[in-house]
This record gives sequence, structure tokens and C-alpha cells, in this order.
Amino acid sequence: MKSVTQFAMIGTALLIINSLIYFANHLLNFNYSRELYLILRVLDLVGYISLFAFFYTLLQKQITKIKDDEQKPDL
Repeated sequence: MKSVTQFAMIGTALLIINSLIYFANHLLNFNYSRELYLILRVLDLVGYISLFAFFYTLLQKQITKIKDDEQKPDL
């Protein structure tokens, strides 16, 4: 889980950086090239995939814990 959490943090940082670049470009009315646009979109995709992987892993851990708790006898 720790590696997935680190991956999600890196992905979130990529999303924040991309948002800041987009916002700065919008404020400065700067038109960037198609190559830069493509790179930014790929980094966005990596960021969202990392967040999905984190939440999917978290859900699997919760499901496993619930099943383990249901199988334990009540004291």
C-alpha cells in the first residue's frame, strides 16, 4: 500500500503542476504547441490513473478487512 500511496502523491503533484501551468498560460494568453499540450494531457492521465489505483487498493483493503471481521467469532 505504501508504494501505491507514493504513486498517488506523485500523480496528485502532476495534476497540481498541470493545473498551475494551464492557469498561468490562461492568464498570460500564451498559446502552447501541440507537443506541449499532448505532454500535459499525458501527465494528467498518469495523475488520474495513480489516484484510481490508490482508491482501488484502498477499497480492496477495506473489503478484505470487512470479510476478516465477519469471520471472527464474537466474544
